[in-house]
Amino acid sequence: MLCQLHEHFPEQIVGLKNSSGSHDYTVALRENCPDLDVFCGSEDFLLDTIRASGMGCISATGNANPRGILKLYKNVDTDNAENLQKSASAIRAIFQARPMIPSIKATISLFYADPQWLNVRPPLLPLPEGDAEKLLSDLADRDFDPSSILSIS
Repeated sequence: MLCQLHEHFPEQIVGLKNSSGSHDYTVALRENCPDLDVFCGSEDFLLDTIRASGMGCISATGNANPRGILKLYKNVDTDNAENLQKSASAIRAIFQARPMIPSIKATISLFYADPQWLNVRPPLLPLPEGDAEKLLSDLADRDFDPSSILSIS
């Protein structure tokens, strides 16, 4: 169906974000619709997506780890790609171990020293008191570079 839409409307249907959690779906899309741009919905699949001729990823944790994800993206053809993928996935796992959006917002809030970032919209709830410190500790244990949040240059 998607390939047919792309064939009939090539100017409007140019790509998609695969948030299914299945890399096999990305592979199938690339095989069946080679002119369609495919992005994975998680950096967990970034290296495999690029290797399957995908375009990249569109990930919520890109707001908290843009430098790490960009470094992986720019180095997919290097000997270090697997290690960069493991690092990006490990950092994502830290955010996924708790409510992800409140965790990302709490991390950004702490590094920007801006409590407005703690605000979330229903049905989300703020990260429970004390969880932010554990989150930061877990990130530090993975050698997370907090300056990544402030700039990707």
